[in-house]
Amino acid sequence: MNIKATMGICREIKQGKDKLMVIPKDPEEFENNELVLIVSAQDFINFSEEATSVIKFINGIKEMDKMD
Repeated sequence: MNIKATMGICREIKQGKDKLMVIPKDPEEFENNELVLIVSAQDFINFSEEATSVIKFINGIKEMDKMD
């Protein structure tokens, strides 16, 4: 899987009420009309911690399987 990542800045759009636009730091990383997922830093940290827990759990099961 090829995952592209970049940081960006949220800017308020003057034409739209309560609308934000994300301006990526490296716009050349992405193609026109490409789907991009935007998450907050805290949500990313929470996801990373949960993913790490799942990976540790799976590795623990693999180690138990080697003992048999």
